Amino acid sequence: ANERRSRGYNSSVMLWTAPNHALVHDLLLQTPTAFAALTSVVYKFDHWLEMLFDDLILIHASPNGPIVDYAAHVRASPASIPAPADAVDHAEAPPPTASIVLFPLQPKPHDLLRAKAWIRRHWAPDEPPL
Repeated sequence: ANERRSRGYNSSVMLWTAPNHALVHDLLLQTPTAFAALTSVVYKFDHWLEMLFDDLILIHASPNGPIVDYAAHVRASPASIPAPADAVDHAEAPPPTASIVLFPLQPKPHDLLRAKAWIRRHWAPDEPPL
């Protein structure tokens, strides 16, 4: 799900068999202004993907599976309540079964480096512990 839309795409993790959709990859990689031009006329990049691809297999996040959603399965407080940037919360972490954590538009892992020990450990292992 993407941003509380049950059938919405989350472009954080995308995988396809080459050469399928190579034109999209090549356009975004080789044309520096393509993403800016695209997002100036489409509400969100993920919504453009929803319009472009109708044959995708969606991989769903689940509370105790290998893919979890930060807002739905990890974060202790509702996603509508922003966590203070200086809060340190060591208890809030994904379940041990998780290999991938999908983040919403906000917050992203780099926004939580100071607040979450588990994110520092995996996202920035060279950062000193707090």
